Amino acid sequence: MKLPDGCFERFHTKYIKQSNGCWEWSAARDKDGYGLYHVGKKQIQAHRFHAIAANIDIKGKHVCHACDNPCCVNPDHLFIGSAKDNNVDKVNKGRQSKGMNQGRSKLTDHAVREIKKEFLNPYHGQKIKLSKKYNISLTCLHRIAKNTAWTHIQLEI
Repeated sequence: MKLPDGCFERFHTKYIKQSNGCWEWSAARDKDGYGLYHVGKKQIQAHRFHAIAANIDIKGKHVCHACDNPCCVNPDHLFIGSAKDNNVDKVNKGRQSKGMNQGRSKLTDHAVREIKKEFLNPYHGQKIKLSKKYNISLTCLHRIAKNTAWTHIQLEI
């Protein structure tokens, strides 16, 4: 992308340097807090600007924040990665939504503890009853019982 004259200089008037090293975007932001910047007639996310200005091909790639601050545009806090790289970074930093905070969950942490307690009992005739009670599939029930789902919920025995 050819940058219009003065574009780079104008960019540097749109952020405020913070004591933590972040350059926080002070102009328009999207609903997720990422800065928005107009380059000619095109609007781009501000944190992607440095890569574009450096002629780095970011098509199909993510410009990720090592600082976890979506409005940061400091190139020293950014790295190029795939969607997988971005997700691994999110999980490693504990930002992955899980359990009842995930949004589509039918269960609460309390319900999962109750299910796990039921499976401590050697008589598993309750499987269908439990799946109906909590409106979940038998597969989901088994994954909870085998601790391959809701692994962050542990029973205190």
